[in-house]
Amino acid sequence: MYNFVFILPGSEKWASSRIRGFWPARYLKKSRCLINQGVPQSEVYIWAKVFDLSKLQALPGLHFWDVCDPSWWFKPQEIRPALQYFDGFVASNEGLRQEFENWSGCKCHLIPDRLELSHYPRRKVHNYADPVRLIWYGAYQNRMSLFGALANIERLRANGYNVELTIFDDRPQEALTMLTAPVYHISWELEKENEIIASHDIALLPKYPGAWGKVKSNNKVLTAWACGLPATDGEDYEWMSNLCAQSALRQQEADRRIEELKSNYDIRQSAEDWAKLIEEYRNK
Repeated sequence: MYNFVFILPGSEKWASSRIRGFWPARYLKKSRCLINQGVPQSEVYIWAKVFDLSKLQALPGLHFWDVCDPSWWFKPQEIRPALQYFDGFVASNEGLRQEFENWSGCKCHLIPDRLELSHYPRRKVHNYADPVRLIWYGAYQNRMSLFGALANIERLRANGYNVELTIFDDRPQEALTMLTAPVYHISWELEKENEIIASHDIALLPKYPGAWGKVKSNNKVLTAWACGLPATDGEDYEWMSNLCAQSALRQQEADRRIEELKSNYDIRQSAEDWAKLIEEYRNK
């Protein structure tokens, strides 16, 4: 019998699966991660993003829904009846937590997205760079977030900053053609994530627009920090230009952020949060 079973939406290549399941499970005794498999008997079941109502009803033990995304926006009639079968709820960021509580009327706990730091052995050392290489990464459909940053990239070029942009995603054959700056496309691979990102100078990570952006995780920014890159959302031109002009500033920001990452965003803290939360519910 397992102590913890994480039921996940996809393989470790999915950010939500590795951050919300595979990585914290490494630090929880007698835990297992499953994708579309039969669910073994366990004391605790953590359903990340997805859930199976028939198993919720049939399996004894504590059941938690790690909501991950606001799926209730689109399937409220399907999700609301299932809430009664969960013992507790968890969200990855404050915006998502509040959104779920407002909709459901149920208490939702916060366990932030955190990283397995051993996945990022390579860290950028910042020196003079010409050109300065920006990088954006994510799922192809999220490229729309880049549009808000394009004007400031062109502004940098117009003011003499030699910048280039790499897009590291799952559709490299779909070229971005709206910039005068050179744009390079690389096919995303988990095994090359650290190496590719750390070979650049600045992570360009605009916020997702609209209501969805208010409930999105900051895991892309955390990934930049883990690789030794300062991050910008592309809105503050002065900050962008200073980062481009000053390698010492890039290094200073990278050093500051890696310390913040180690202090607050080590995946072992998420495992500890889960253990404390489960103990709280066992004692109710």
